[in-house]
Amino acid sequence: YEPPAKNGDVPAPRRAELVQAEAARITDARCTRELECGEVGSGKHWADLASCRDELGRDMRRALEESDCKAPVADHVESCIGVVRTTSCDDVESIDRIEACRAKTLCGP
Repeated sequence: YEPPAKNGDVPAPRRAELVQAEAARITDARCTRELECGEVGSGKHWADLASCRDELGRDMRRALEESDCKAPVADHVESCIGVVRTTSCDDVESIDRIEACRAKTLCGP
């Protein structure tokens, strides 16, 4: 795995691969946080980590693809993951509304 360049300037053939990889990293952090906050397991929002990763990963990839993302900027992805890891369990379901994790921020300059 090679993180994207700081300027987000990535050749087209690598874009899809990078979007996929960065979406997976953010999704993993989100689902780990959901687990820590008691939202994963029998009778919870997600039955298991796999279902969490499937749903949130699909949503993250879609958001990045729809934003015409050249490639997520490595520093921005790290900022999003940092926010996810420290989000209060009371706010964990609203991570999508956090500026650091929005596609336009992740892919911005």
